[in-house]
Amino acid sequence: MEILATLITAALTIWLVATLVGCRRPMAKGLSLASPLLPADQLAFITDLTYLKGGELVREHHILAEMLRLISEAESFIILDIFLYNDLHDHRKSFPPLSREVTRALIAAKKKRPSLRLWVISDPTNTGYGSYGNPYFQELEAAGATVVLTNLDRLPDSNLPYAGFWNLLCRPLSRRGRGWLPSPFYPRAPRFSLSGWLALFNFKANHRKVVLTDKAGLITSANNSHDASAANSNIAFSFSGPLLGQLLKSEQAVTALSGLRLDVDLPRPPKARDTAAHLQLLTEGKIKEVLLGDLEKCRPPATLWMAMFYLADRQVLDALLAAARRGITVNLILDANRDAFGHKKNGVPNRPVAAWLKKKSAGQIQVRWYDSHDEQFHSKLIMVAGPGRSMVMGGSANLTRRNICDFNLESYLRIIGPADSALNQQVLSYFQRLWGNVDGEFTLEYEELADNSPLKYWQYQLQERSGLSLF
Repeated sequence: MEILATLITAALTIWLVATLVGCRRPMAKGLSLASPLLPADQLAFITDLTYLKGGELVREHHILAEMLRLISEAESFIILDIFLYNDLHDHRKSFPPLSREVTRALIAAKKKRPSLRLWVISDPTNTGYGSYGNPYFQELEAAGATVVLTNLDRLPDSNLPYAGFWNLLCRPLSRRGRGWLPSPFYPRAPRFSLSGWLALFNFKANHRKVVLTDKAGLITSANNSHDASAANSNIAFSFSGPLLGQLLKSEQAVTALSGLRLDVDLPRPPKARDTAAHLQLLTEGKIKEVLLGDLEKCRPPATLWMAMFYLADRQVLDALLAAARRGITVNLILDANRDAFGHKKNGVPNRPVAAWLKKKSAGQIQVRWYDSHDEQFHSKLIMVAGPGRSMVMGGSANLTRRNICDFNLESYLRIIGPADSALNQQVLSYFQRLWGNVDGEFTLEYEELADNSPLKYWQYQLQERSGLSLF
């Protein structure tokens, strides 16, 4: 028995060490970046909205068109870093062929300018973590593109209960193997290998959505190369100017994870014309750090607006409560978390989080649900609208532990400028339109989808704190 106890103690010790090593692995150089504030140039706010109007479903989408414009105008290089790039879905309904359209645009740009450097950076989920080939990636490589599947092993492990098992037994396994197990996504999707399934459970992702060319940049919440995401509501910012250099450095850090050097150079940008507005690039954990600072500095009569697909990080929630108690008007537009690519969800985390915020703030925090129709309100946008200056930030990251605590790869743009600037007025009008159902049926009263279930609240708490979830 003494020998058995010693062996069990040794095994648990090894398991604990493997868990701690994985979860506390530092972000690689160049990641978790907060750039300097730099002058803006050609700054634009773009939206995708799906909503009802007069009983008809309307798709008012503009982000893909802007993305295709940037691709077509590029002269020396294009870098596309995007989470989902595939045409997989459950076949119960048809979707616009976004993956095909983006692929054709990239190949057309390469044919138009054969010397153009084309980099496509994405997440290994698009190959079932090595279980099968992606036809779009293969087509792009045949056309001369460099396709990079991000090496997620270099990132910290977010799934605490799984990290020890992963680091001890799964990490050494080859990620290439013929798929023979059912897909976790859809019954008719390509089959997964065992190593693919094991990698999936580690719940890591390159979740960025970035387009960068020698002329302009785009940071968005939209998976514009994923067919099943076509109907989702999203936001984006396009811009040019000196911040492009910071964006290039952040993308070079991503390819370096896979041992590749992103060897492109930016031309010297012209002097920025809009010196009143300043831009900052935030990635990974710096998104949370800067956001918490902005929320702490927020004072009446400012109004805090938020449009968010997932809201769960406890420090962010506490900062929202503190702002409301200081007299800040806090208005949240949240996805009800009821749909995910044909799968029904139970409302976690947003509905129990909203119930907790309403209770703790004694109703001071106002919540409306986006009225989705099988699609997702996938926006990630925050605005502190002040009387003189405003702060806007948005991009790929949900406000969850996995997204903003140095686990996933994420990109946000932060904009500081006069409250009466054209962009700030456009963002404010976006929020007011959705909140007030102006010229469409966008949002529902909180009470229509309120959920005070203690079981779901504790489910959210367990999943958010442990990482045992997909949000």
